Amino acid sequence: MFWAIDGTRQTAALLCQALIRTIQLPLCQADITLTQIPQGDSDTAFEARQDLAERLLQGRRAIGRDLDGILRDHVGTAGIALPGPRAVSNPFDTALIRIGADC
Repeated sequence: MFWAIDGTRQTAALLCQALIRTIQLPLCQADITLTQIPQGDSDTAFEARQDLAERLLQGRRAIGRDLDGILRDHVGTAGIALPGPRAVSNPFDTALIRIGADC
């Protein structure tokens, strides 16, 4: 928390506003307001929250999976064989480094 060392009321307010916008962004993108989120532990409230969570996830992409798929598509067209999915932990796999060095 570097900002706390020389923070002022103004910088704290700016940080608070930035955090609120960041937290609210997915809700705004899904057209959900805080008043739509039911309170309580009833089955109806739970199901409504599940429906809202599903709306939040619509259109989202799993970045790791997307990048892995893109990598596999491109190296496949170049004739490079990679180990099976989830076996490549980073883009510096030996198959890629070896091919990259030849380019």
